[in-house]
Amino acid sequence: MIDGEGVVRWSYVSPMGVNPGADGILRALEDENLVEYAQDLGLDAAAVARDLAGHVYKTKVRDDFMGGVRSGVNGTPTFHISGVRFDDSWDPDTLTAALERAARLHK
Repeated sequence: MIDGEGVVRWSYVSPMGVNPGADGILRALEDENLVEYAQDLGLDAAAVARDLAGHVYKTKVRDDFMGGVRSGVNGTPTFHISGVRFDDSWDPDTLTAALERAARLHK
């Protein structure tokens, strides 16, 4: 998604529905659907359509993808805390404790 400052952002909560399956995800990520999501979210759908057609973010997306690969990301979500991949449980208590521990170490 493109926010009010023109920055691409993606919400963890998908507008595509819960677990649409691989084929459903691929269809849901087609340009016409992305433009529709932008409109539903109150974003400038015409700007999103222009940016998609012009491949404005192609290099950024590719670079981010490759950066993830180099960092050991093999699925989503993948968390890194202070530059270290977090492979423990994603439950709120465990994740919060890890973040608090990292914050104490980096004061």
